[in-house]
Amino acid sequence: DFEAAMAELLNAASDHISETPVDPKRYRWPVMQSDHTWNRSNVGDQLREKRELLRNRLMTYRPEDRQQVVIGIRLGTGFGKTHLLTDAPDLLAAQGLYVTYNNYQELSADRKDPVKTILIRLLLARNNCESTKCDQFLTSGKSGGMMEASSDALRDLLLYHLKSAWGQNYPDIVIGVDELMDLGVEESKRVLKELAEVSARYLSETKSMCTVLVSSLNTATFWTKSGRPVEEWAPDRPDRGTLEYFAHSFAGEERQRAMALANAVSGGHIRSMVLAFDLFRQDKVNASVQWLYNKMSSRMGAKIGQNTCSCIQDYVKESISSSGSPKIEPEVEEISDSIGAVPPVFLMMAYKGTSSEVHLENMIHAFSLFEKDGKHLELVSKYYDLFRATLGLPVVPGKTVVRLPLNGNNQKTTTWYEELEFSRNMSENQAALLKQKQTSSKGKTKTTVVATEEVPKFGNYYHPKIGNHPWIDRVYVAKHPCNSDPYCLVLVQDKVNESGFADACRKLEEAANSFTKKAGYPKNALLIVNVIGSGDRTRAQSGLTWPSILIRSLDEVRQFYSVNFADMVWFARERHLLSE
Repeated sequence: DFEAAMAELLNAASDHISETPVDPKRYRWPVMQSDHTWNRSNVGDQLREKRELLRNRLMTYRPEDRQQVVIGIRLGTGFGKTHLLTDAPDLLAAQGLYVTYNNYQELSADRKDPVKTILIRLLLARNNCESTKCDQFLTSGKSGGMMEASSDALRDLLLYHLKSAWGQNYPDIVIGVDELMDLGVEESKRVLKELAEVSARYLSETKSMCTVLVSSLNTATFWTKSGRPVEEWAPDRPDRGTLEYFAHSFAGEERQRAMALANAVSGGHIRSMVLAFDLFRQDKVNASVQWLYNKMSSRMGAKIGQNTCSCIQDYVKESISSSGSPKIEPEVEEISDSIGAVPPVFLMMAYKGTSSEVHLENMIHAFSLFEKDGKHLELVSKYYDLFRATLGLPVVPGKTVVRLPLNGNNQKTTTWYEELEFSRNMSENQAALLKQKQTSSKGKTKTTVVATEEVPKFGNYYHPKIGNHPWIDRVYVAKHPCNSDPYCLVLVQDKVNESGFADACRKLEEAANSFTKKAGYPKNALLIVNVIGSGDRTRAQSGLTWPSILIRSLDEVRQFYSVNFADMVWFARERHLLSE
């Protein structure tokens, strides 16, 4: 008797049931109460496509098959995973049921029998019992009667209740289950298997859709007990318009400052970005990178322990040095974004108290400096090099391609350049290495570029102070670990305007030709043409007679600066475009 069973459940749980419906949107993160979100229209379109994909699979569902029939979300849409789960019923024009395992609930009963408890939670959710009170009922003595029922009986009761709740006009429904990871990996797999069965039964018996969405910070939970994977969905990653969207309420220089600060502390991590803008809005006067970091780390870093910090450090090193995809431990996956980038706030936390801390902080602080776009890029790239030097990483990142000229000044192999090392004790030097010299002859003045008395040394990182330094923006000497001719000049030009690519190639070529002819200078050179935004179809590099690294497209930026720092570097290019 389903009616009697339902009455028994509601009577037992009466102390935990509200008189009025509970709005699941109350579970959204406090700064995310708004119904508006970046990219909401596209999110809706993508979600509807996913629903139809699942509908087709559910029509041929068999418990033992491996088709994905549940949507798994590891990352949110601009206001978080919970926002998406609680917005999904509106986006799909459906009735909604929402369950969360978050908010410090007592989950002992759920872990003991995850299948029965998820069915009871859904029944209670339909009857005005919020998730954070469900755990109180499940751990009380009053839940014993329902827990004695079989899983099959509880599933039948849930389906009967859902079908009778709205009469014969069976609506589409959405079941949203939030923060599965808090339940545990094995327990989550059993919940997913049960939700797949409920979804398939609802469609079969009503011809209406039951779309199940689950969220977790860790994809290890995205499998059923029988090995059926979920349909993982990562909404669009932040793009050029994201910062503009969140900065729409600001104007002029304040708007540019807000965008620069938010980018500095968030990279492409949407939750960090939303929080950064909210904090900036609260205190525009005091907002700085350090101020935002202090505020954000206290809110976002509560679960970041020493083991997680160590995992982040290992992941950062492997992301830079490896030629393949780095291994991402569960502790890192839980805080990274859709492409595996660790947000800057967590990077700063991970390296706090280490020898690399100062260079990482300087790099992140550089994003909020209102220098010219090109100078912005110079500063960020300089501190990235110094940061890598303290970690003992190679000069050439693992995914970066060294291009050897067909004819020219190359007597080494690609591998030789890939093995070049920084000095571990690199110090910055602002001395000029080149200067302009004017000579007069027969009433005419000729300007030439000549070397100064400063000779580049291993251990010095040259970033000339003068703004119009000829030919190069940055220079350092790298060393091969086992070679009779070990030293190599690394010469860099930084630009954010694609039209400057050919000029950068020409100047670096002239600098290398000039330096390597002088006594006391290394005779090997590696040119880094850091002209982001110029695309991968440039031709000027064909005139280079020295080995080179080209950093032009977003892909090449990610290869050189790694997944964790590419967004920050690319923002220099975005600033340039926004200012045009």
